[in-house]
Amino acid sequence: MKFKIFKFLTIFSLFFYTNEWIFAQNSNADLKGSSLELSNSLFAELEKMNLGEAKRIPLSTAVFENFPFNIQIKFPAKENPSQKNFVVALTQEDASNKIDALKELFEFAKESEFEFDLNFILTAGDIRKIPGNEKTMGTEVFCQTMEGAQNLHALLLDFRATKKTCVTPGAGKTISPLYLMRPLCSSLDEESINYRISGDMFLSLYNLGILRSDARLSAFLSRDIPAVMLSMLSEKGNYENEIGAIKNFLLDVRLPESGNWSRHYIPVKFFSKQFWITEGRTLTAIMIFMTICIFILSDFEFIFRKKSRRLVKIKERALKSTYLIFVTVTLITASLFLGQILIAALQKSGTKNIALLFMIKTSVPFFIVSLIYPLEIKMHRNLIPYIYEYILSLSALLNVFIFTSLDISLFFLFAFEFLILTISRTAKRTTPLYFFMIFFFLPFVPLLYSILIYSDAKKISELVFCSLDKNIFMGFALVPLGLLWLRVLAQVNSKARSAKRAVAYYFVACTASIVGIIVLSVFSISVLNRIFFKNVEPVKPFARVEDSVGNASASVFDSEYYGGKIRSIEISSKKIPERYAIFVQGESENPVYFSIYETSHENGRTEFLIPENPPQNLTVTYTPDFSDNSVITVETYFLKDNSNCAEKEIFSFEAKDGEIFSVVEN
Repeated sequence: MKFKIFKFLTIFSLFFYTNEWIFAQNSNADLKGSSLELSNSLFAELEKMNLGEAKRIPLSTAVFENFPFNIQIKFPAKENPSQKNFVVALTQEDASNKIDALKELFEFAKESEFEFDLNFILTAGDIRKIPGNEKTMGTEVFCQTMEGAQNLHALLLDFRATKKTCVTPGAGKTISPLYLMRPLCSSLDEESINYRISGDMFLSLYNLGILRSDARLSAFLSRDIPAVMLSMLSEKGNYENEIGAIKNFLLDVRLPESGNWSRHYIPVKFFSKQFWITEGRTLTAIMIFMTICIFILSDFEFIFRKKSRRLVKIKERALKSTYLIFVTVTLITASLFLGQILIAALQKSGTKNIALLFMIKTSVPFFIVSLIYPLEIKMHRNLIPYIYEYILSLSALLNVFIFTSLDISLFFLFAFEFLILTISRTAKRTTPLYFFMIFFFLPFVPLLYSILIYSDAKKISELVFCSLDKNIFMGFALVPLGLLWLRVLAQVNSKARSAKRAVAYYFVACTASIVGIIVLSVFSISVLNRIFFKNVEPVKPFARVEDSVGNASASVFDSEYYGGKIRSIEISSKKIPERYAIFVQGESENPVYFSIYETSHENGRTEFLIPENPPQNLTVTYTPDFSDNSVITVETYFLKDNSNCAEKEIFSFEAKDGEIFSVVEN
């Protein structure tokens, strides 16, 4: 009972104490040029329009008067109250710059009747001048308040496209639902807008976490809120067609009653017509494919043909040789790890081209398999090419099932690979086999293109330097190529009448292949640099962070209230700050017992979630946990005048045995 009374008094006194103190400290902040001015001016402009019900949504529950805020404009459904909500979200910077187009959209929303409540959310703090602090951006705060809401759907707008209008259908490891994508693309087609879909055909790359994510869209999709993003051209005077497409979309979209969320679909553009391969169509194609594969792998003619006893024995030997698939997977996976060691050394020596490093890594298994083959000649001198043909088809079929189980949208890619490798079984000469090795890469060219265009350096680097499970998957993907190469060597070996000639043929084939790989690699990297990377839309770089001193000061002190301890962190700056970051590292899992500021916790480290563009003078007050042994870190960020660089100042304090020590001030 005493503990509950103490807790109540502590919370009550903390609210009273901090509100009085912070209001006194923060009320005189200089707000010139801050995001708060943008929020206030935009809200005043919307009130003058008198189009809908506008209200403020604070980014922080603690003294939000001096912080920017989100703005919500609501247009109720024709049937009131509605069970469905649709959100159109855009940043306040975009809304301010494109206010005329936005006004037209508001007028349309006021005059139209929808089956859902339509809400426009103008978010603050989404455009970051320096990296980090994503948890307190306007979109993130809004999505936190709506997490778990039923029948909520969203369209995100921005004006960041540079070459084409872009539809972004995924973020993180989630894809936007088809019932949002299809009407949006249809509306763009109706207005004859030239657009592209981020990820092209391979939306499964979003599921696998390979493509780069937009933080705003990820805030919705990571909370299972169906959403899609439309990026319009930044440098354009008239957005009549784009606004018309958004209007058509809002009229055409049909929101399901329950979570009918189809994530495994493939957009295919044929000339100017957009087609959609749905999950149901993919499953039908899989059933047809499986039926055909049974006949290809069974080779029934061997059994029913007269005098086929020898062929049946060959078939039996082929079945017994399937272990080579798993041996090759193990060998290639080990080779990929060896390749990672090699390219890590190359990277340290100054080689930064990520495409070159990836090619070197995937070439190492090719050379390892070539070095192992002489042992194969000695151990299995009579291993005929047909056996390699059979296990080659079997490995390709195995890949279809492995990668389809990973993501059903990958079925067509590996089914096409299986088709190419099955046709290669008809080739009985070495030269056609070399061409089939080149054809092997054809299905992967659009996949590679999507990764290079819609991913970033960090995501690609994760494919180059990856963990065991990813290397195993990559090993399975490369096994058909390794077996195809073994088949080439077996074909060469079959022409030799002695082991000496077999080894000679082997070295000639390897030398020719090495020259071919070098030529192909140089050509491929040249194409990547001159064509593919030129199509990558530039991303606005984050500001560099440089250590500096002299702009701010910080202090920490304790006060006692009804026997309880209240700790205050005071920050004062001479310049207008861009961000304050405050961390408490303690012995317990959560060293902050209570605070009126939102916090996040991870591994005993608590961060106060303070919105961007804070006031110059800020006080954060909290109740420490009972162990009261912690390290408090304060980071202040200031943008330099007329530059994209940020100055950072760090202050560190240690609380131990009831006393506070200043540890570092730099």
